[in-house]
Amino acid sequence: MKRIGRHCVAVVWQDNLKEDRGPSGGIVFSGFVVALGAHVLLVTAGHVIEVVQDRQQAGRRLVGARIYDAWTLKPVTKDGVVFADIGTTAQGFEHSEDLGLDFAWFILRTHHVELLKANNIVPLTEAAWGNPPPFEQCVGFNCFGFPDDINGERRDEAGKFIGMRLKPRLIPYQPATPGSGLLKTKHPRMFFMPGGGKDGTVPELTGMSGGPVFGYAKQGEDLRYWLLGVQSGQANDPPRVATVCPFAPLAERIAKEVAQAEEAARTSKERA
Repeated sequence: MKRIGRHCVAVVWQDNLKEDRGPSGGIVFSGFVVALGAHVLLVTAGHVIEVVQDRQQAGRRLVGARIYDAWTLKPVTKDGVVFADIGTTAQGFEHSEDLGLDFAWFILRTHHVELLKANNIVPLTEAAWGNPPPFEQCVGFNCFGFPDDINGERRDEAGKFIGMRLKPRLIPYQPATPGSGLLKTKHPRMFFMPGGGKDGTVPELTGMSGGPVFGYAKQGEDLRYWLLGVQSGQANDPPRVATVCPFAPLAERIAKEVAQAEEAARTSKERA
């Protein structure tokens, strides 16, 4: 978990209503860090952004956001990195069940990157997602994330918000064949069945969205891992099958979106 945790983060969003003093609620979402071109990006699932937007439309306003990164081999601090500009840094997302796309990205500014680096976070590079081995050559799969059953709001006996609970889980996966009723999408997705616990229970997937899915294969005498995709959602045919968006094609799309955002920013600056 700590080796994979070098690339993984949780984002904690805390908000309140206008009449509240301080935070009165929040959400936790899973994500990971990649190096793409000249930038370091935080990547998660697109529908996570829709959840945030729904909270805002319900009258809730951001009080604070932090990136938590204490799952590395040798973390220096567990305090996380303030992500105050979560709403203003260059970003993009798409969530379309018809297209089979569910991703979001945020450009991390230099100070975020340096603080994450100081806590031994290592962005995933193209070497981690380019040319992954076929499934039949992999000896295992898993997903790193922050499921809702052990994360989220903490409240006292009176129901008052007292903070956020934050604990990662590494869920073993195995390739699955979806049922015939599952919507076929323009962009192919991958499907995995989560491995059960020692007591036979299937782990909770809600909240794992946005987490990275890895595949492991032998390379010579070494066991190497590849980033296969972004955890998206779950299907119910058969029950609780994880749907995953392959990352390699997403990387190409995100790179184009980042370039477009940079061009728009340059044009805006020149006009000003």
